[in-house]
Amino acid sequence: MTLPQHLARPAAWLSLFTLWAASLLPGACGNGDETDPLGTGAGSSSTGTGATAGDGGMAGGSGGGGGAGEICNGEDDDGDGEIDEGLEETCGACGRPYDLEVVVDYPIFATWMYARNDACQWQETLESFHRQGGQAVWQFGPHFGEHSAETLKTHPEFAACMEDGVHCVDRALADLIAADPNNTVASWLSYEFNEHYSDAILACPALDRKIQVGERTYWRIVLPHQSGQSPCVFDGGTYDVLLTWFEGVESSSLMLDTADRMGLDVYLGMPSAPPLSAQPWNVDTALRPAYLEWARRVLEDYASRHGGHPSFAGVYQSFEVSLQSSGLNGIYDTYGMVGDIVHAVLPDEAYVLSPYWDVNTAQGNQNVGSVKEGFKRLARQGADIIAPQDGRGTGKSALYWPFQGSETIQSIDPQLAAFPNVDGAATFGQQFNASTGELFDACRAAVGELEGESISVELWANLEAFENLTAAPCGFSWALQRTDKARLDWALTMAGAQPSRTISFMWDAYYTCTDGGSEPPLHEQITTDGDRPIAAYGRLEGNSIVLRGYHLAVADTTFLLTWYDGQWNVQGAAVSPNAVVPGWGAANGRMVGLDQVTLPFDASNLAPSFYVHVRPVGPGDLQAHHSISLAY
Repeated sequence: MTLPQHLARPAAWLSLFTLWAASLLPGACGNGDETDPLGTGAGSSSTGTGATAGDGGMAGGSGGGGGAGEICNGEDDDGDGEIDEGLEETCGACGRPYDLEVVVDYPIFATWMYARNDACQWQETLESFHRQGGQAVWQFGPHFGEHSAETLKTHPEFAACMEDGVHCVDRALADLIAADPNNTVASWLSYEFNEHYSDAILACPALDRKIQVGERTYWRIVLPHQSGQSPCVFDGGTYDVLLTWFEGVESSSLMLDTADRMGLDVYLGMPSAPPLSAQPWNVDTALRPAYLEWARRVLEDYASRHGGHPSFAGVYQSFEVSLQSSGLNGIYDTYGMVGDIVHAVLPDEAYVLSPYWDVNTAQGNQNVGSVKEGFKRLARQGADIIAPQDGRGTGKSALYWPFQGSETIQSIDPQLAAFPNVDGAATFGQQFNASTGELFDACRAAVGELEGESISVELWANLEAFENLTAAPCGFSWALQRTDKARLDWALTMAGAQPSRTISFMWDAYYTCTDGGSEPPLHEQITTDGDRPIAAYGRLEGNSIVLRGYHLAVADTTFLLTWYDGQWNVQGAAVSPNAVVPGWGAANGRMVGLDQVTLPFDASNLAPSFYVHVRPVGPGDLQAHHSISLAY
């Protein structure tokens, strides 16, 4: 997720990755403390079986299938020295069956989260996200740390890396020189992710090493420094040396095990492309040969260790790029090289990206056409899923209808007007070149045009769950304020029916935060208000309105219509649909839960070229937080 300019720097990301990989949760499971961003988190979900903890179905009944007298309770009931044996598929790490109940089917399909070092914490976290309708989780991957030989030797995570009394750095250099006196080291690198790698990363046994020091395992990997250099030929060339380590518990394996049993999808974080220090929005091409070889080895390790997990759905490349029609050739080319590796090593898994746009005229000043071409450009690099960041939380885009372009931001969205990178007194048209709705429309059009090139790509929407405000900070990596459910509904309305899935940045801590007086947490707002209808798309067809959205097919849902007649007088009506198509999204490759309804509407006396506004109203007068405005 690209944050405001003063935060969008590799140092901020490096601290995030360090917190994630090295500062995993230490506590016992089940503490229920969701004020700690690392104590709760993003999970993914099944497709919504609705099974509950005690129904004896997939969630697992208490006792079914185990040894004589053994029930799912985290205890050795039959005294054989084993706990819950025979119940592994249905009995969770918390000593109870998995809770697969979906309280509300809110249209946030996926999210990001941090690591957990306890299987029960994963169970509780994934259950919590699944409870609001979540179905998938993406994870970040770090980029290289760059060091001198001396700073790597004194780095806290690598200072103890010794081979027969010689530090791993010194031994690596000695071994390289022993292989050929003309061998040299260009870069000393670290990769901190706490993964318990298989021997798949030891592709060059002549110089790659696995080193055990007490409870910690180190790996020393020698990588090519120049393009076209053979990875395992050490004949007087220049090389990059990487150190990585593992100790304790591997979070990703715990997550995958839990996700398997809950029927969830997981997109693992792969190594992120190395940023150029002087231009952190572009790739360091000097490190690209080493990066590509390391990425290939990590993906081969994932295939070896995780390929059998049903939940393993793909890999996420964390390096973010601006969607633009030209420029940034280094990173766009790198995406294509990575895509080739992903598809070769993991042919059945998806390669996923989450780029950003910036149509704020005071910043990126992009336009719809450039964003659309950037989307196609990225898809041509082999991405299977592209989830553009909506930019609402960062102030890089805004939620407004085209007819509001001449209105001041303060008059329509006072919260956005308070952002430090937004002039609240300006009009939307002055501050932004497009709304998020127009941008997602353009990306959906790009998907269709790419089909003509025989390129298939899924459009997802990354909806930001934070605000570029600091009055009530809600994160531990960035002191930003979390959003609320009404604004998230608004983002869903503006994304429309264009994405096939949605993902939201991010569970930790914006969905769980109670800091700064932001009570209740966002995930509780969703579970208590998740049945509220949301309009997402509409059009006039003769004397009818075709409308798509969420919870529109529920019985007794009505629709409030407002429009101007031919004399510019305001008119209104409350109507019921005359045709309902539940599950339209699932049947048409769009969001699961997206319904379609057809509304009667007399279009014979409308003001010229304007809008009809539609607000769904669910049972019990549960009105949508926001109307949808349909141009004609």
